Amino acid sequence: MLLMSSLMAMSALCMDMMLPALPNIMASLNKQQGNEQQQIISLLFFGVAAGVLFGGGLSDRFGRKNLIYWSVIPFMLGTPFVLLTDNIFWVLCGRLLQGVSLGIIRAVVFAMIRDKFGGSDMAKVSAYVLSMFILVTMIAPLIGQKLLYVMNWQGLFVLVAILMLMSVIWLALKQPETLLPKYRNNSVFSSLWLCTKTLMRNRFALSITIASGVMNGVHLTYILISEQLLVGQYSVGSEFGWWFALLSLPIAFAAFVNGKLLKYYSVWNVSGVAVLLFLLASASCSVWMLIYKAELSFIGLIVYLSIMMFCSGITTGNFTALAMEPMGQMAGAASSLINSIASLVSFFIGWAIGNQYNQSMLAISLGFLICACFVIAGLIIARRSVHFITGIPYAS
Repeated sequence: MLLMSSLMAMSALCMDMMLPALPNIMASLNKQQGNEQQQIISLLFFGVAAGVLFGGGLSDRFGRKNLIYWSVIPFMLGTPFVLLTDNIFWVLCGRLLQGVSLGIIRAVVFAMIRDKFGGSDMAKVSAYVLSMFILVTMIAPLIGQKLLYVMNWQGLFVLVAILMLMSVIWLALKQPETLLPKYRNNSVFSSLWLCTKTLMRNRFALSITIASGVMNGVHLTYILISEQLLVGQYSVGSEFGWWFALLSLPIAFAAFVNGKLLKYYSVWNVSGVAVLLFLLASASCSVWMLIYKAELSFIGLIVYLSIMMFCSGITTGNFTALAMEPMGQMAGAASSLINSIASLVSFFIGWAIGNQYNQSMLAISLGFLICACFVIAGLIIARRSVHFITGIPYAS
């Protein structure tokens, strides 16, 4: 489990640990600090979405460990792209390559878990790996901020590359292949195409997938603007890492609360209330800033972002589970496809809202309000379409 967690943690380190270094990177590229720095994170996320789409299917064809070995190559090629240029275009190309590699590895990790475990054991292992991933995500900016005292930003990328190599060597030495050659599937792309057609024809699954992507896009927007918002606008300075970690706690709390609530209420009700809470918080903040023509206080910002993170934490797992329900025997390929589509939607949401940031939370809160409305619309469409999928109304 620790090995799987270390491979998953690479994407958190490659994304969140770099947040404190964004101003330094832009200065090295002779660029002004601004919304352009968000591309260094968002292009990595786009690459992850692409890698997840093909990672599971390719590992079914070529084997789990073999694909991880090959996927390290674009990651290592992307690192010098970032380090050895003063042109942001090549930096972004390098980040895209790294993202594709990380996406493939993420898909393969969950495929290996499905190979080795089943039922409740698989759920426990998956929960452990995801918990470790969330923990690394929480503390990664703090780690990056502390390391910048003893190394430059290039050192962070070299460190992540070394950790990636160490994890893959650990995999090669300690982890047996979990998919034997006789069980491998040669019809990778036909299965993916069949799954895509099924999803596109299924109004329920498609609506929930898009709703999931929109909510995840809200979270991605926060990550993209976090350094500009907390350091640039609210001047937290060297405390940025601590505040980022603190604002990640509501996600962990949401997972705990969600598990308790689902014992007594349907996933529809729990998710719907979370989205409504997020809509109410976004509307309240937007109206307040419009009426008083002032920014949120720092305490107000922390409260609002905590509500957003909590609601995002509630809906992420629930929406994925709902979207998987109608996919039946195609669960493996459907998981990669649904996660990839949701991630692509998240990328475009994060890119669209993040680029509106202008040292004010008003545009961000209005963007979040629109997202909440879209999510509610998606849930309504999905709820009304259940009858056409199953023949019976979904139990409330």
